[in-house]
Amino acid sequence: MLIQLTEDNFETEVLRSDKPVMVDYWSQQCGQCKMISRIVEQIAEEMVGVAKVGMFDVGSNINFAVRQKVSSLPTLQFYRGGKVGKHHHWCNVQRQYFGAP
Repeated sequence: MLIQLTEDNFETEVLRSDKPVMVDYWSQQCGQCKMISRIVEQIAEEMVGVAKVGMFDVGSNINFAVRQKVSSLPTLQFYRGGKVGKHHHWCNVQRQYFGAP
């Protein structure tokens, strides 16, 4: 199940989660964000009961995203026990996993 994250539910859904959480920081104006949205949705479906997957619309609260150290879009952050474990910008994920230039 894909969770729509906001500043209001971020602490409950992400920081206090008893499961690992992947957060996709995205924006409606971001073409690459739209490109990976189906992948994120598929991961959410496959990880039900194992991990949470959420999407945070940076356009709705850029200041919150900056506090989370999001500097480009899309960005994927992986949380466990309320802390960021991994932080990937999409261009790095593309290179590492898909062999893109």
